[in-house]
Amino acid sequence: MKKIISVFVLTALLLAAISVPVFADSAIIAVSKSNVTVGSNVTVTLKYNAGYKMYGIDLSLEYNSSVLQYVSGGTNNGSTVKIVEVLSGETSKSFSVTFKAIAAGSGSLSLSGAASGEGKGSAAAGAAVNVTAPQPSSNANLGSIKLSDGTLSPEFKQSTTSYSAKVKYQTEKITISANAAAGDSVVSGLGTFDLKVGDNSFSIGVTAASGDKKTYTVVVNRMTEEETAAAVQAERDSNPSLITVDGADYFIHSDLSPLASIEGYTVEAVPRKGSTVNALCDNAGKYKLFWATDANGESGAFYSMDGQGEFTRINYIMSDDKLYVLEPFEEDLNVMPGFISGAYDLNGAKISCYKYDDKDLSDFYIFKCYVNGQSEYYRYDALEGTLQREPRFLEKEVETVSEKNGGLLDKFNQLGTQAKIIVCLLLLAAVLVIALAVLLIIKAVSRKNGDLYETEDGGETGADPLANGELSYDGDENEIAAVGEPEDEAGQTADSEFLDPDD
Repeated sequence: MKKIISVFVLTALLLAAISVPVFADSAIIAVSKSNVTVGSNVTVTLKYNAGYKMYGIDLSLEYNSSVLQYVSGGTNNGSTVKIVEVLSGETSKSFSVTFKAIAAGSGSLSLSGAASGEGKGSAAAGAAVNVTAPQPSSNANLGSIKLSDGTLSPEFKQSTTSYSAKVKYQTEKITISANAAAGDSVVSGLGTFDLKVGDNSFSIGVTAASGDKKTYTVVVNRMTEEETAAAVQAERDSNPSLITVDGADYFIHSDLSPLASIEGYTVEAVPRKGSTVNALCDNAGKYKLFWATDANGESGAFYSMDGQGEFTRINYIMSDDKLYVLEPFEEDLNVMPGFISGAYDLNGAKISCYKYDDKDLSDFYIFKCYVNGQSEYYRYDALEGTLQREPRFLEKEVETVSEKNGGLLDKFNQLGTQAKIIVCLLLLAAVLVIALAVLLIIKAVSRKNGDLYETEDGGETGADPLANGELSYDGDENEIAAVGEPEDEAGQTADSEFLDPDD
């Protein structure tokens, strides 16, 4: 009976061995650094190899928790990191676990695990990380120095140990702060200190963890009242962005990108006080407009600079992406009836304007505007915020004769020599034509009145022969004979000719 049972068990074991083969799997532990100092991180790579397709794996990584501190990877459980995963037929699989070295010593690592799939096996591996205490730092440099007032000169560098700064007379105290370049260094000589007029010397000490020391010196000069006033004025005079209008300070903004699309203008760099500032320049060349605000960035407006560097505020209206510069009216305007002078409150400024006498048009105002290189009169709709040209604003003036002559004379004087000669010849020709026409008219009138008669040779005479007795009329309407002339046999004078009494 015992023999039968033994055979049965042996057969079952053989069948189990045939259905699930057992392999000798392998495991490897690799560390990113084998020697580290306290505070450093270490990455541990776990690799499991099998001679078959794995569909599941179960690994345990034990570590020395007094030397290493778990950071990430797998699931931490005290001093053991568990990795349990379902696989998809891999024959090799790697995992990463990160630790931080927290104390000097040996950070031992021990891996054990098993896999299953088309085969079954287990493996183990071990490794260690040597953790040492860091050496004391000998870095006694400062990483920065800051003052509550004044500017450090020269610019801070770790290797530079001597600095200076100037503050105004009104600065009675100063605060000095600094940071060490190495985190384990100790800095001394910081805090808030009183200032006397003149030089004030301060020392900043740095002690490294190794005991090495370094000293930085800062000399702060508190100026006198006179020196302060001169320094303030020099600072103002050298600031290209600072302008003064009506006793108030404004600051030019160079970023004009939001205004670059305004029609008829281009953003250009304009020289000022040894530097440049950006201005909105009129393409027609009349205006250079600077955008400036107060010290708080408020009360923004356009300002125009004249040849002496003086600035004047420019009032304007933006409409339909066009900039309309408001200009002063000329004196003694000949305005059409129906308009009265007045003022309009625009952006806090009182602007001279004309208004309609008609109360129904009380929301409309007339301004003189410069746009697209021309100055014209526009009607402003205060409700809609729009502008429209107003050609009926000015009354047309009647031109006098003297103004006409003066205008023609001015035009003639503007002509060249050759043109003047041509004009004179044309005028002379016109005079001759007019004179000839007058003579012809006089001749025609005289003939009509009987003042002219034809002579024998076809000429004319101005005397009337009948009136002065040179010819006689005997009653025959066909015969007129010269008085005193001998008659021929036919009863006619020798030189007489027959004239029609109607001629």
